[in-house]
Amino acid sequence: MGKSIYFKLLLLLSVFCSAYFRIYQNLAESKQFFWDSMVYYCGPFIFSQTGNGYGPLVDCSKELTNFKFVYLPIYLRILNFHITTPENFEIIWISILTLSVLLVVFCMQKIYGGMSLIMSLFVSIFSFSSIPLYGYISGNISSILYVSTTIGLMLSISNKPRIRDMGIILITLPSLFKIHMILFLLVPFAITKSRDINKLLVLAISPFAFILINSWLYPEEFTLLSKNIAILPYIGDMGVGSLQVINYIKSNLLGVGIPFKSGAHDWLIGPNEIDKVDFLIDYIAYTALLIFVIFRIYKIKFIKLSNNPRIERNLKFSIAIVGVYLLIPRLKQYDMLICGIPTIYLVNSIFLNDGIKKFKLSFKAEYMILLLNTMILGFYNIKGDNYFIYPIILSIFLLTILSIDKIKSDI
Repeated sequence: MGKSIYFKLLLLLSVFCSAYFRIYQNLAESKQFFWDSMVYYCGPFIFSQTGNGYGPLVDCSKELTNFKFVYLPIYLRILNFHITTPENFEIIWISILTLSVLLVVFCMQKIYGGMSLIMSLFVSIFSFSSIPLYGYISGNISSILYVSTTIGLMLSISNKPRIRDMGIILITLPSLFKIHMILFLLVPFAITKSRDINKLLVLAISPFAFILINSWLYPEEFTLLSKNIAILPYIGDMGVGSLQVINYIKSNLLGVGIPFKSGAHDWLIGPNEIDKVDFLIDYIAYTALLIFVIFRIYKIKFIKLSNNPRIERNLKFSIAIVGVYLLIPRLKQYDMLICGIPTIYLVNSIFLNDGIKKFKLSFKAEYMILLLNTMILGFYNIKGDNYFIYPIILSIFLLTILSIDKIKSDI
């Protein structure tokens, strides 16, 4: 009872702090909300006017001084939002974003249960120092894409093969817009039967095939897009995910190679400043991490974590989702929407509690669980800088797999 009250107070504090630091202060400083939204309007609009949607967007919107369109050429043709005015577009976009967040939370609540819809909403957007809320007010399209992901996750647990197949297709679709979202196929991979793995492998190839099709259909625009993406490590747009952490360890701690640039985007960089081998070590290390996490997720397919089938499934879902967040190369605030509920479920599970007890630490396992909950639900990051997220996710993942190994060794 006391633990439950503590969590609710922690979450309530996060809500109040968010209202002040994420919303009120931004309004007081006259900062623009939903700043990413106009990228999807202006890129295709400028393309329709000039034939190049990959240059500066500031001529279309003064809000976009440090933004460029970094999506496949086909979307310059599909996203014809300029049939309406920018003002109407923003109203429509914000409405769709808001509905999308509610749908995502609804799907996650249906998958996990245990919490009311309101509590699920609060955990989803106010966890991790309310970084998911910051992601929502960025206006990024990810909140919309995660609707397809979460509906897909919900369908992938069905007992009916056709519905499961529809689910994994829906999980795949967002990766045609943002390729890293293909990683969420690892979630059904954690519970799917071995005979269905071939379907996942075929779908995992689809975003890469889609990229090749774009490069063949629109070679000139694809070249411009490739240049925009190639300079991301040099302009301060690498997020706070696995690649950022790998690069920090390599360049700052080991003194090897050059670091990613941080801070505001600066697209003014010459081609002579870019070297394709600058970050080769980073990508090799990321590949090793990818193999390790996939292997660990594959192993849990064959491990019994609970005698209750639903708890068993939810635990494996949670572990896989945490693994996915560990792998997202350029983790951004707008990716965090579906991270809160799975991590809360995992750290409060009997499975993890029992696993921690087997370490025979000098303090009670309950204290570790309390700390993990505080890290997830607490508000301790005033400026919205989200570099703290990855260490939390890494800690939870490592603690989980060590608990699994410990439980297995004691059987």
